Amino acid sequence: MNKIEKEFSFTWQMMKMLGKSLYSNPWSAISELVANGLDAGAGNVWVYVDLSQEKDKATVEILDDGIGMNSDRLNNYLTVGHDKRNHDTPIVDKPMGRKGIGKLAALYLSNSYSISTKVKNGKIENWVMDIDENITKNDVHPKIALVEDFEESNLYEKLNENNSGTLVRISNINLTGFGDRKLENLQSILANQFSLDNPNFKNIWVYVQKESKYDFQKFKLVEKNIQFKNMLFLSSFMPQKEIPEGITELFNSSEEIIVPVKGSECKERRKFENVYDEKSHMLRGNFEESGIQYSLDGWIGMHSTLKKELIEKNVGNNSTRQLNSNQIRLYVRGKLAMENIIPLLDLKKTYINYIEGEVSFDLLDDDNLPDIATTNRQGFDEDDKRFTLLLEKVRQMVRDLIGKRETLVNKIDKENKRKSSQANKIFINELNEEINKFSQTPQDVRDDFIRSASLKLKSSSRDVEVKTDHKIFMSHAGADKLFVDFVYKLLLKKGVHENEIFYTSRDQTKIDKKPVSELREVIKSVIVDSKTRLMYFTSPNFNKSSFCLFEGGAGWATRGVDEFDIITSKYSEIPDFLSNRQQFTGLVGDDDKFSLTRNTYFEIVNTVNSAICHINKNRLISGKPEIDLIQKDENIPDFFDLKLEERSFESYIDPDFLTLWKLIEDQVENLWSSEKKSM
Repeated sequence: MNKIEKEFSFTWQMMKMLGKSLYSNPWSAISELVANGLDAGAGNVWVYVDLSQEKDKATVEILDDGIGMNSDRLNNYLTVGHDKRNHDTPIVDKPMGRKGIGKLAALYLSNSYSISTKVKNGKIENWVMDIDENITKNDVHPKIALVEDFEESNLYEKLNENNSGTLVRISNINLTGFGDRKLENLQSILANQFSLDNPNFKNIWVYVQKESKYDFQKFKLVEKNIQFKNMLFLSSFMPQKEIPEGITELFNSSEEIIVPVKGSECKERRKFENVYDEKSHMLRGNFEESGIQYSLDGWIGMHSTLKKELIEKNVGNNSTRQLNSNQIRLYVRGKLAMENIIPLLDLKKTYINYIEGEVSFDLLDDDNLPDIATTNRQGFDEDDKRFTLLLEKVRQMVRDLIGKRETLVNKIDKENKRKSSQANKIFINELNEEINKFSQTPQDVRDDFIRSASLKLKSSSRDVEVKTDHKIFMSHAGADKLFVDFVYKLLLKKGVHENEIFYTSRDQTKIDKKPVSELREVIKSVIVDSKTRLMYFTSPNFNKSSFCLFEGGAGWATRGVDEFDIITSKYSEIPDFLSNRQQFTGLVGDDDKFSLTRNTYFEIVNTVNSAICHINKNRLISGKPEIDLIQKDENIPDFFDLKLEERSFESYIDPDFLTLWKLIEDQVENLWSSEKKSM
């Protein structure tokens, strides 16, 4: 039987020289072979890198389940420079290849490679590159030979299972200069070779084998992992149905992300928009007088931060994803044409390092226009009008994003200065209150001290720390939860946010799961924080709880006598170290019953209003409306006058207070009296 051979159209040295000039690294060559498979109509492409032997003897296999190569397609494959767009019936709507030089990617990697191909329901044909001394020495045209005796590779079985497809196997590749990290990055490198909206970018699978045993189950799907959740501004410019899922899920997001501004960390809402409709005249049109339509598609975003610890807070569980800031990738016909065009935009502005995007501009490789790609196929003639048009459009969009960032930063900076000024005022007021406690000091001396402190604060280069997270901590025994819940709900009704109140029994399920040591540390940190106002609910239950006594002791050690509030069942139930000879009425009467009276109402309202005043410091600093205090009618009549006026006591009570009280009235009345009976 005669040996069947097919000859390449170029000589050996020419093909090797072209291969080296076209590809800068093994990954770009592998990407080219993957693109060949996608152009062949593949639904799946498998990339297998075998490092189980030495790194200088690595093997790469690329398998696709496309249409395979019959005799004509194989002849076209061997013709370097064959323009498949003009001469072949297209297999996909938008083929990425054009010049017929993709096969040089294999020769860039190694002299040793084979092609196994199978047309629909046919048998596999195995073609092997036949390189001998005559070819390399005399620089003749290399050949591939059809062989019967073929050493089957790891992906060969998968090709046999498929209806059709092509397997390229390249051996003896030297990867000694590539560390583990570069090898692990093959997935992300391959993902960036194709745009998110590329209709041919379907299922690409990668497996880098380091162990001795091959396992097909270890192929992993290549996914484009972009840190969209770290972006503060993002604009897309493509039809709504073509916007990638990673962007669409954030368009309606109401989440806030952290934005560092001049030493502070602010939370801002993300701003996303699709400018496809309103600005279509800017991004689409006719190219000069040619009548050829052009369209600029893609997305460009502005990252909120480049600090790793803040990125992790912004993106949550996706923090392992790579951040490709200061990079706008250019795609033509869905395939990477330039890794980054930002340096060509000639923008020296602040925040340019925060920009990331992907733009597609097929006009650069239109079939009816001259080829302007550079000789290495990794750039374009920068003086060509098509390329300058692209840069003009992208430059304006990047300027707009940077302008938005600068406007926001100035706004945040102005707001921070306002908050700092307000914090200074609050600090001076609190200082004034403290100084005025020393009644023995002459008033003029106190006034001079406050005036001096105020002037020094204003002239200082540092403002008072802006504390906008004043909180309320309600210390209580678990048996008294019902009454504490009542106070909590009343504070919420009045406008206090749930995050501004902390008490251990609020969410008992979460608390029960925490170790005692961890819970103690949480309570300790809350109490010690000077921005926390303490509220104690003392009762027979309080005094039996080691946690309550711990909280009371911590409060006593860190607070002055008027820096915490107490609601108590009886004066006698207040621990001595907390009472400090203050006057407390108590909620339980001499009959040991807890009922709503004039005194108990005032006792509760005074404490709740104290909490609201504390929380209002947040509102003052942030510039938000303050929460109204509960109005007390100091002239509530006594029992006899109420009867004579034929009015009820309830008509004098705050409506929110009364509504909540009615819900728990029956249970609260016996809350502490039942405790006494059981003693």
